[in-house]
Amino acid sequence: TTFFYPSQTWHEENTNRNFYNIIRGRLGVNYKFSEKFSIGLQYIGSNNNKKNKEKDISTIKNNSLSTIDSLIISNAENKIKNNITNVDIYSIYKLDTIGRKISTNFNYLTFNDNQDRVFSSNNLYQNHTIIPNSYYSANNISEINITNYSAKIDIDFPTKFIELTFGSKISFTKNSTNLSVYNLTTGSQIFDPSQSNKFVYNENTEALYISGSKKLGKKWESQLGLRLETTQTEGNSVTLNQTNSNNYSKLFPTFYLSYTPNE
Repeated sequence: TTFFYPSQTWHEENTNRNFYNIIRGRLGVNYKFSEKFSIGLQYIGSNNNKKNKEKDISTIKNNSLSTIDSLIISNAENKIKNNITNVDIYSIYKLDTIGRKISTNFNYLTFNDNQDRVFSSNNLYQNHTIIPNSYYSANNISEINITNYSAKIDIDFPTKFIELTFGSKISFTKNSTNLSVYNLTTGSQIFDPSQSNKFVYNENTEALYISGSKKLGKKWESQLGLRLETTQTEGNSVTLNQTNSNNYSKLFPTFYLSYTPNE
């Protein structure tokens, strides 16, 4: 990558190697109680371990003299561990034989991510000798934990005039994040509060929606819908000892018109 400045040109070469160790799995079961009613359960999980190694060399050139001013050499290693758990319970109840049915869905999701990134950087003269007091090293640590609960109910209700669908959904999300930076330049691990932050964010959403679709002949089809959402959010910065809250409602209308030229 090359950056062009009025007095300098920076040329950067980055070498990046990734090492992965990933385990993923899915398990599902469905039981049919009768011709009208069935219920199912699905589990999806993954466990990921990743190591990333980087080396970056930036060559800084003086445009007026066409000579190399200096170099910046950086090395980094990032260790990443994350896992996902998703549990889904669903059911379908058929009201009749013309397509009317009630569908329900309950979902639980967790996501955890931990990263530990150590990097160091040196500034060098054009002869590759180290510029005094240019060395810098730090350790960036992040911990992210997200949890979501959601539930919804959908009703398909076709009629002779229009295909109706309506339902509701609720969702509760919590995000807890801790970002820490430690200065390693002196060889000791020194916490840097100016580049660190810990916060907790909560978001709850409730929605009601209805839509209707209708065929307009053999090739045209239209759909009209309306969705009402109410949302409550709360962001708590533990570092700043500050909490911000919001509570709002919004309407989302939609309209579709589709044309199918042939089969």
